[in-house]
Amino acid sequence: MIRRVGGPCTSLQLKAGVWSWPSGRRMDAGLLTFIGSSLFVMGLSVPLVLRKVPRNSFYGLRTPSALSSDRVWYPANVVAGRNMLAASAGAIVFALALRLSGLVEGDAEILISTFAFVVFVVAATIHAWLYADRLQDETEAEEDN
Repeated sequence: MIRRVGGPCTSLQLKAGVWSWPSGRRMDAGLLTFIGSSLFVMGLSVPLVLRKVPRNSFYGLRTPSALSSDRVWYPANVVAGRNMLAASAGAIVFALALRLSGLVEGDAEILISTFAFVVFVVAATIHAWLYADRLQDETEAEEDN
């Protein structure tokens, strides 16, 4: 049984349990797992962006400056959540573009996509960490005045 999803330019086909593009390029378990993992990270980011996560030592941006006060925690985690949403979305786009380009295949493709995801996440985390540090400095300066 063949099942099509999407429009004429973006339709995927499900045939014998394997998703494929009209060009015949397959979406194997590795790529689907990568996309699923990125979507999971996106899902974890949403409560941070919506300011639903109280200060804690398990979930969110847990740097000394972010944990210092709620005035730093919430804005820093909004930035961290947005950054993780962007990193995850960028990683998905990168992985799909790499797949459609046909430049690499197999394990190398997943390895390159995973490396790109790690780079995106590290950059997002560093940015949020620096933001939290700057916000803490500003908060302490306001309290001193």
